Amino acid sequence: MMKMRLRLRKNIAAFLVCVFLLSLTGCGSGNAKAPGISMKEGSTQFATSDPTQQASTEKPTEEEPEYEYAEGENEEFQKFLKEYRDDVVTQDSTNFNSMIYDEEKFGLEKPEATLGDADYSEAGIEKAKKELEENTNKLLKFENEPLNEDERFTYRCLKDEFERDKIFIDNIYLYDPFSPGGGNQEALPSALIDYRFDNKEDIDDYIELMRQTRKYFNDLISFEKTKSEKGFFMSDSNADRVIEQCDTFMKDKDDHFVLESFDLKIDEVDFLTDDEVAEYKKLNKEVFLDSVIGAYQDLKDAFTELKGTGKNDKGICYFEGGKEYYEKYIFPTRSGSDKTVEEEALALETRMDDIMMEIASLYYSYGEDYNEFEEKRTEKTLFSVYEGMSAEDILDMLQKDYSDDYPVGNESIPFKVDYMGEKRGKISETTAAYYNLCPIDNPEYNHICVNSTNNDNDEMILTLSHEGFPGHMLQTTYFRKSNPNPARSVAFNLGYIEGWAVYASYDTLDKVDFMGKEENAALYAKGSRLYTEYVYLIEGRMDIGVNYEGWSKEDVNKYMEEKGLVPNEDTDPIGVYASDPGVLLSYSAGYLEMLEQRQKAEAELGDKFDAKEFNKAVLDVGPCQYKFLSEKIDEYIEENK
Repeated sequence: MMKMRLRLRKNIAAFLVCVFLLSLTGCGSGNAKAPGISMKEGSTQFATSDPTQQASTEKPTEEEPEYEYAEGENEEFQKFLKEYRDDVVTQDSTNFNSMIYDEEKFGLEKPEATLGDADYSEAGIEKAKKELEENTNKLLKFENEPLNEDERFTYRCLKDEFERDKIFIDNIYLYDPFSPGGGNQEALPSALIDYRFDNKEDIDDYIELMRQTRKYFNDLISFEKTKSEKGFFMSDSNADRVIEQCDTFMKDKDDHFVLESFDLKIDEVDFLTDDEVAEYKKLNKEVFLDSVIGAYQDLKDAFTELKGTGKNDKGICYFEGGKEYYEKYIFPTRSGSDKTVEEEALALETRMDDIMMEIASLYYSYGEDYNEFEEKRTEKTLFSVYEGMSAEDILDMLQKDYSDDYPVGNESIPFKVDYMGEKRGKISETTAAYYNLCPIDNPEYNHICVNSTNNDNDEMILTLSHEGFPGHMLQTTYFRKSNPNPARSVAFNLGYIEGWAVYASYDTLDKVDFMGKEENAALYAKGSRLYTEYVYLIEGRMDIGVNYEGWSKEDVNKYMEEKGLVPNEDTDPIGVYASDPGVLLSYSAGYLEMLEQRQKAEAELGDKFDAKEFNKAVLDVGPCQYKFLSEKIDEYIEENK
């Protein structure tokens, strides 16, 4: 599997067109309702906005198990944690290249060049099940062993993760390796472009990885054919999207952006002669055209043949076992939440209702000034003061001027920014930017890639606060520097990770210089935050609607109308959510879970609440499921009462 990157999706959803406007005609006297938004009375099939039908979203308090923590480390458990980490970072070469900066100092031998195991045959699946069972049994041996507090926390996190991994493998035919929303065909270009060349061996490995691409894709294509035979192949509309992605990637193949990236990188190294550089460029192009372009052609041909065999053009819940899979694997894995799906849907709806009331309050409080805010927001000129600033300058500014609420020292986090060229930018049009996780052994190496070809200037500050500071870059470097145990150093809980980045990026709005004006800064900050949050929450709710509740296109359009949004008729709303079920929950439900932790701390601590200390408590824990983070925040609250 290609390594995961943290990325901010463009424009929230490509098919949403917002008519989220405030007008006097929408705000009559009497019960306040969000102007321009249809707030129908009572509940509908989509929401339970009627207070009489709302159940508490809080789970009954469960007795936290009492553990007797050992004072020292458990040597055998630490050995297990190291083996687990090493397995994760050596599963493929792109993973290793991104996660380990100096293998000699780190004490880990670089694996032979490999894209990883793509064997999803029956034998391959059984092998994966056996390996997971073996790892689970190794872990469970420590259930009653003496462990210190950090080890016990890690044990519980891993046990929870292994249990979800079993659900994944048991439902493997619901997995889509070529999802048009984020499959291997989309991940491969970034994996190649971001591959570091620290020495000649890295370049040789890179060439070898390209040689393996065709076989790697064909192994996955065999799996897609098996899925087709079993009735699990994707819809025609999503197959068309994959075919289109292949065509786009193969366009201008002799002058490809992946070739251009290789040439630029190899020109910068200082360990090759001019003759070696020329020879590598020639070899790279030959292998790329044969193996990589060949792989995409094979994929296009296979999907052209398989198109029409899909039996489901709606959400994943229409596949056999799909609803249970969404409930037990996709939802908790993507969101990080331990709520039920129904509870999360209600929590999202409740928060959206609260936002509507807050927006109405802003309108009544600011009057004409609010109308000006709406005008500037619609024109996308709210952040015009930052127009023309480079990503580097914005990131420097964020670290200098926005750090008061975060546990940072006097030195800024070093970083480098790359920009997608026009060709790559168009292929990655749904990605505004992404942050490559810094290596485990080098928190000073931070890389952010920005899609400048299709990125509104007025959104750049939010994009970079999400990917950079105080979002992913701060979160990752801080935790790396805390010297977590081996297994926690490779923790990748998307709900926590994206939830933090969304939460932190919203906090930057309180200090944004809106159009260079100080007056009404609070209105502009809060209004921008509420609008952005509202659309994110709608996305998460519609993901649940399509993939768990089985909404049709008509259901989605009706829901959007009720929320003040209209669909882009050129885009299939079902395909957007069904192509990668749950992907949007990391941003919406993950953020809402993080917000709930903040609200809990503020309510319990009152005047004693300190934003910097709360943020430190969250960052100290690091990526995990929210039920574990909640326990740690409860401890933080008790210690600060």
